[in-house]
Amino acid sequence: MFGFSARVINSGLLNRLTNKLFSIFPDTIVGQVTAIFISGLILSPLIPCVTAKMTLLASFAVVIAQQHGYAKSSKAAVALYIAMYLSGYVFGIAFSTGGTSAAIIVGMLEKQKLNFGSYLANSFVWLLLIALVFYLILLQMFKGDKNHQPQKTTATTTKTEPMSKNEKFTMWVLIIALFFWIFGPIFNVPSYLVGVVALCAFLTQGTLSTKEFKSKISWDMIILITGFMETAQLLTDLHIDTWLANKMAPILGPVVNNIYIFIPVLCLLVVLVRTFVVYEVACMSIFYALFAESCAEVGINAFIILFITLVISQTWHTSYNQMGFDAAQAATDRSLVEYQDIQKFSWMYIVVCVVIFELSVPLWHLTGMIK
Repeated sequence: MFGFSARVINSGLLNRLTNKLFSIFPDTIVGQVTAIFISGLILSPLIPCVTAKMTLLASFAVVIAQQHGYAKSSKAAVALYIAMYLSGYVFGIAFSTGGTSAAIIVGMLEKQKLNFGSYLANSFVWLLLIALVFYLILLQMFKGDKNHQPQKTTATTTKTEPMSKNEKFTMWVLIIALFFWIFGPIFNVPSYLVGVVALCAFLTQGTLSTKEFKSKISWDMIILITGFMETAQLLTDLHIDTWLANKMAPILGPVVNNIYIFIPVLCLLVVLVRTFVVYEVACMSIFYALFAESCAEVGINAFIILFITLVISQTWHTSYNQMGFDAAQAATDRSLVEYQDIQKFSWMYIVVCVVIFELSVPLWHLTGMIK
């Protein structure tokens, strides 16, 4: 996906697509953030690869920043980054088709036979409110700012000349890749295979040179991310997650008797565990083993445990514990923000999610997730 993103950006196609898409909205940072949010919400249930969605939106964000002269770490760059990260990486977990982790929840609860509709029925309140709250937070950053109109660069923002051969080839590869990311599960085509084939197409056709393959892909970030994944697998293979759950269960089991107390306690524990466990699926396994049995005894469905754990696992409260953040930095080539620019938004995210979960309790009673 990093190679795919590099080629799409370098082809010039994204400049054309960005101008076309964002011409619908006011040519301000508010309009650009709105466009990214809407694009992410549309893509969320359609493409199961969260990295693919975020990488595509990251490409848009980078082109916008370059065209309009938004400096790194500026309010505009931070707003674009947060909008891209949330809409591309986080919102998809509200849909059973929106990411691998959501699909894992469906698989872990196979006996409940969750489908797209039943999954969304229990997550749409969270999706609606988290999107609305953060959209308002980002808009608030520019309230009263008379200088939030985009700063035009010397480069033109309207491309009228015919599409080049490279743009046309990139466009068709992008269309085909999007088709298989959306409908791949029907044909049993994994999302990673689609990305590899697309990258090979670029290399074979010559639209991505060997030099660009070496220099435009963040290989150090790829090594870091895959290292995290292997470490998480090691925790499972050595049964460390099961051991931890068994040790903590007698102490923490009683808190499940009150759902309104259980929710913030679970969220706090997830934040603490995520500080050391960098893979969200391992984190879900820990809390499923920790609380599933005791929650079942008081009528709390295991879906509540897994969904809350997955949502809070998206936190980026440290610079190393979120692979999504690392992937976003790589996809934007670190051109928009530094970690300290966005850390405070992680704490906002955690607090807002806790409040939303509390508000979701009546919904979960209606859907039968809480008896």
